[in-house]
Amino acid sequence: DDDDDDDDRIPLDREPVDYSIPDSGTVLDLLAQHADSEWEQQWRDLADSKIREDDAHLVRQQWDTMKQVNEDMLSRHVEHFRSLNILSKEAQRLLEDAERRFADVNYHYDQVAGGQDDELRAFRREEEERLRRERAERERREREERERRAREERARRKAEAEARAAAAAAKAKAKADAEAKAKAKADAEAQANAQAQAAKSGVVPNVLSAAAKAPVGGGGTNAQVLEFNRRRKVMREYEQRFGDWVKGNKSQSMLIQIHIRGSLTRISATKLSVSQQLKKMTETLERVKDNPAAYAYAVYSIAELAVVQAENRISMHPDTAFPVAYLLMNLCLKVPELLDLLLAHFGQRCVYTIPMYLRKKDFKSLAEQMEAYGYKRDEESATGFEDYHAYYERMAGIMYLYAAFVQIPHKAHPFGIEHAWIWLARFCNQKPRNASAAVLLAFIKFAGYELSRRYPNQMRKIVLYLQTSYYPRLLAKDQAQKAAKSRFALLLEEIVNNGGVPPEPQGRNLHDTQDSDVNH
Repeated sequence: DDDDDDDDRIPLDREPVDYSIPDSGTVLDLLAQHADSEWEQQWRDLADSKIREDDAHLVRQQWDTMKQVNEDMLSRHVEHFRSLNILSKEAQRLLEDAERRFADVNYHYDQVAGGQDDELRAFRREEEERLRRERAERERREREERERRAREERARRKAEAEARAAAAAAKAKAKADAEAKAKAKADAEAQANAQAQAAKSGVVPNVLSAAAKAPVGGGGTNAQVLEFNRRRKVMREYEQRFGDWVKGNKSQSMLIQIHIRGSLTRISATKLSVSQQLKKMTETLERVKDNPAAYAYAVYSIAELAVVQAENRISMHPDTAFPVAYLLMNLCLKVPELLDLLLAHFGQRCVYTIPMYLRKKDFKSLAEQMEAYGYKRDEESATGFEDYHAYYERMAGIMYLYAAFVQIPHKAHPFGIEHAWIWLARFCNQKPRNASAAVLLAFIKFAGYELSRRYPNQMRKIVLYLQTSYYPRLLAKDQAQKAAKSRFALLLEEIVNNGGVPPEPQGRNLHDTQDSDVNH
């Protein structure tokens, strides 16, 4: 029995020591409790959720602290038991079991911590990649915004520079135009005075000296050709201003022409009708005034369609020229640039309004010369062009409108009756050509009455000159020329029988109103 209890006895020479194994409330139970403690649960929760990285480090730090506490506690107990050297088999078994369980806890901890480290590293990589993409996107947007602002700034500066240049050019052009108009008006007045003085002496008025009458680019004077070329240049500039706009806005451009053509065709020989159509024309211009290209097209179309109407309707019904002339004169007062365009279209379609003739040597072929004179193509004709009768009729229609326009009574008329006198003097100073009889007949028929009122003595003398000197030189090669020359002879005879005063043209005086105007 004594041998069985040797290992459990305490040496007599030592102090009594409490070497009992801790119960369930001490080391073993503590280690078991920590194996399932809230720290492990927090770490597992961390593995299942993406909490912030700072919180993860805090949990891990707390876990490490508790692990160290457990290791220290176990180490103290083990060392204490072993220092007593009296561990029983049961105590030894319990310690080994504790060490094994503690090793399991550490292994579990290492597994969880290692897996979570991988998750954290992956999470960190994802976060870094996301931040990198956001930073790259932000930098890209900032770069694009800087580039956009730079482009806008360059465009703004360019637009301001172009606007300043355009304003300066417009100002210079306006000044040059004003000076040119003032000079032209002064020259016209000087020429008219010279003609009046010459007419008093019984001489057919010559507008310019013999040197100035040398033909340049046609049978006209230097001043005539230069002035016509200037107006034609203005017409080309207008065509460039609206050319691209018309191509891209065909429906709107067609609508503008419909409104203008409607006013020109519906107008009648009454003051009320002229006033109504003037209002409609003005409204058409007002609707497009904010669009420079559309406005230029509208002004250009007024001049073009008015001359086209002269070729067509007015040539058949001459009395309709006066209401159109009143309308155009009032529009020129509202839109000064219309005058140059109107005169340019007159000259473009009828060179006799300048007046000038075209020389054969300036053209490569007869067909090219006829087109320049305004002959229309006619494929059914033997010559390929309309006959002389149709051509003279159209030229007469244009001359009717031109003669009506220059005699409209208004103190601010931009191209008044003095220009009719200048035209007549220039035309008579040139050699008669094919269309001379038809053109002169139309002009005197419409402008002769007003000229005789303004220049009575001069008009009687020039009628005498036409009858005795100019008429015999008129050509009569074909039936159209013979007919025109015959009618011109009858007109001159009527004027002479009336004391040198041409008859007043029909439609010259507008009525106040008529019943049909109320519905216009």
